[in-house]
Amino acid sequence: MDQQLSLEQLSLKELNIDSKGLHINQFPNEILDQIFTFLNLVDRKSVSRVCLRWSKLAFAPHFMQGVVLRPNGRVANRYFEKVIKQSERVYKNIDGTELLFLDYLLYLGPNLESFRYRSRNKDDLRKILRFSPNLKELRFDSCAYQIETEPMPVMKQLVNFTTMDTNLLMLEIEQMFPKLSKMSVRIYDHNGNTRMCEALRHFGPQLDSLRIEVSKNSAASIYQMRFPQLEKIFLSGYVVTINLKGFFSHLANLVEIYIGVPIFDGILEEITKTCKKLQVLSFDVSGLRGSGLASLEQLPQLKSLEIFGDSFNTNVLTQCSKPIDTVLNLDIKDLRLYREKDFISEFLSKIFPNTTNFVLRCDYSCKSLMIPHFPKMQELTITSQFYLDILNKLPGISTLKTLRILDTWNSPKQILADVILSLLRRMPALRFVELNEDLRFRMSKDLVCLIRQEFPQCVIQWTKTPHYFFNKF
Repeated sequence: MDQQLSLEQLSLKELNIDSKGLHINQFPNEILDQIFTFLNLVDRKSVSRVCLRWSKLAFAPHFMQGVVLRPNGRVANRYFEKVIKQSERVYKNIDGTELLFLDYLLYLGPNLESFRYRSRNKDDLRKILRFSPNLKELRFDSCAYQIETEPMPVMKQLVNFTTMDTNLLMLEIEQMFPKLSKMSVRIYDHNGNTRMCEALRHFGPQLDSLRIEVSKNSAASIYQMRFPQLEKIFLSGYVVTINLKGFFSHLANLVEIYIGVPIFDGILEEITKTCKKLQVLSFDVSGLRGSGLASLEQLPQLKSLEIFGDSFNTNVLTQCSKPIDTVLNLDIKDLRLYREKDFISEFLSKIFPNTTNFVLRCDYSCKSLMIPHFPKMQELTITSQFYLDILNKLPGISTLKTLRILDTWNSPKQILADVILSLLRRMPALRFVELNEDLRFRMSKDLVCLIRQEFPQCVIQWTKTPHYFFNKF
């Protein structure tokens, strides 16, 4: 199974299978392995309960890369030892709480590649590093007020380090993680700021991903630093409100930018002039006044755009003289729109005509916003408690294949049923509908059966957590 075969290489004759018909149990492991690659984690858990063979195939080592072991509460403590000692699955990623995992590091440690942990004990980090020599990603938050400067193990394979505790920056992380290429830190005070700047100057030439969150009590002077290999950056807090002029002029290799607070026209123009490889951009548009989004025309590879803000100037859209054809994914997040909603919707459809994936996450101010008419839209995600108002104004979209309605509550059964049926009848190409888990309890079984009978080609899936196309670290 280590060397997977393509379906084209496996003929019925070679597999010794009768062409008149076969049972799924006759499929060889290679075929089942190919089928399971199309399943998400929830579906793989379901098929793993069919039989022992499927259980082994559904969670084969090459599938475990994206599986995170996340026990929770007393139930986890009760069954965790049995799971770890008897399971044949090789867990590589753990997201845990204190006191739960450290006793089992002897079993888990050698295979671990990703570890997220929160502790009150300053010695826990030393245990984790000692028993997990192959770690590539570590997120460690400690509540200890003081950390001793004893020698720590050197993690030669660790490339991703995240901490929200200033005290951990006082360690000699330059010696502990010599090959670090991804770094995420949160700074609360002046001492943490000073130590962070020292670490960033050391790791700067080798970093390809950087996330910094700084409180207003600590000003971070990162605009003087250089990150020649940086491809992804996330900035939020007071670090952005200081003078960043000239900072992006040295970051020509950036592919993704996430800025959590308002930026001004000069900073956006600097980004568009320098970062020609940029594919993902997320920022607060509240600070834009002049040319607005018009400068985005200079980004030839921009595919995903997310905009948000407490205030919205219509000049941000009206200054765009040309459509931005490269944007395929458009995300409107918590944008305060109190006036001219129809005007804004019309301009969005003109500026981003090739949008195929549109995400609207909004509050009461966008209650009456009409979904822009994107001729090529195939995916639509609505995350709002006012989703019924938005859906009632949704025109028929012949190209729409995927619809997601998330973060919903307090919708009457009959209204919800009428809306779902109306949507399916107006959108013939719709093949996948994802709804919040809470909607399941407000949709009768008769309605679900009716939908499946009338629209057998459409799959309805329930989810507990919203899925957004932006993956911010």
